[in-house]
Amino acid sequence: MPEDESKLLISKNDSLLFAESMTGVKPLALDKHNLASHKPKPKPKPTPYKRPVIQSKLTLPSHDQHVNNIQANDRLFFARQGLQHKLVRQLKQGRLDNSGTLDLHGLNQQAAHQALDEFLAFHVDQGSRCLIVIHGKGFGSINNQPVLKNLVFNQLKATPYVLAFSSAQPCHGGTGSVYVLLKNGSKGK
Repeated sequence: MPEDESKLLISKNDSLLFAESMTGVKPLALDKHNLASHKPKPKPKPTPYKRPVIQSKLTLPSHDQHVNNIQANDRLFFARQGLQHKLVRQLKQGRLDNSGTLDLHGLNQQAAHQALDEFLAFHVDQGSRCLIVIHGKGFGSINNQPVLKNLVFNQLKATPYVLAFSSAQPCHGGTGSVYVLLKNGSKGK
């Protein structure tokens, strides 16, 4: 018997078996008062929300002035007092789940400052714990001075919601980026 015919026979047998098993079954009565599923749902209305204002106390230096003399391959690290050593070690090793990444390549100081403030404010509002900020090494800057790296270092230190930061592992950009640890439970504050 060809394969198509066997499938056809199985289908007929299945149909007969189904019909037999449904003998005596009555369809459910239609409840006309409970037809809510047929009505279109109203469009959701966005609830206005206030984004927390997190402005670091950093004032931008002039173009030629550098707040720190951090070099391209210098490793960055900062931690507020009272952090557990295990948490700091996990941050340095890149073992904390990261909730977002911000790449500042190609931005000037003012745009990078604003982008970093907005990025931190958004993630504080979301209750995020760890972030990655890519600042680059500054090889494209005047005199190969890492302007954005210095800016990020000082801005993160001046932001109260930042508990710690550390240069990233090579797989996340090495000395061209940092892991940032935010205050736990800072959502909504």
